[in-house]
Amino acid sequence: MKTGRWVRSIVFSIFIQYLMTLSANGQTQFGDRSYGSGNVVIEEESYFNKPIQIIDMPTASILRGGSFRAGVRIYEQGGLLGSLSAGVSNKVMFGVSFGGLDIVGDAQKITWNPMPGVHFIYRITEESMKLPAIVLGFDSQGYGPNY
Repeated sequence: MKTGRWVRSIVFSIFIQYLMTLSANGQTQFGDRSYGSGNVVIEEESYFNKPIQIIDMPTASILRGGSFRAGVRIYEQGGLLGSLSAGVSNKVMFGVSFGGLDIVGDAQKITWNPMPGVHFIYRITEESMKLPAIVLGFDSQGYGPNY
């Protein structure tokens, strides 16, 4: 019994690592750069320049169209929550998340969340010198055990 649980944990960990590798989208932390006439010009902003969340607080930044991000959160009672977000365009981002209790540890029965969480974000305005970026969104995923 315990061997099967370890195998599931290892396969799940490898899957999450694979998703996180894909979410890097081939970009470095410093973004794409062009070198010419002694100046460094940043052609495209990378995900790391403007974070989507600061700890548990969302920001007005969203993923660019065609990019995605995977995340994992571990919480009390052996809980684990996986999430996947995708940028549809430069104004729309959506994603799903799912998890349960007793996934991490040696409990015999996993208690899955009754429903997946979803989130949707629409960017109303871009940031400028006179106006901050404004987004409108919905996120149904809570954090911690589902009672």
